[in-house]
Amino acid sequence: MAQGQCLPPTPATVRKLYGLAPNRCAFFGCAEPLFEEDVGKSNVDICHIKGENGTAARYDPDQTDDDRRSFENLILMCPTH
Repeated sequence: MAQGQCLPPTPATVRKLYGLAPNRCAFFGCAEPLFEEDVGKSNVDICHIKGENGTAARYDPDQTDDDRRSFENLILMCPTH
């Protein structure tokens, strides 16, 4: 793992993110679907709410790595956002 990068979310966290997603990008006003079942296409990125590393705009140096990769700090968005 590169320096300044936190561990990926656990499989349980990823299942929870996908399981509770309303199939729309979480960016306000975006209606882009995250999954297109008819063509079997996934159009989703797992993003951090508080930044993953020190160069991120919303990075919190007091946040632990476990907090950084937790369900509460992650959100599903389309690749545009």
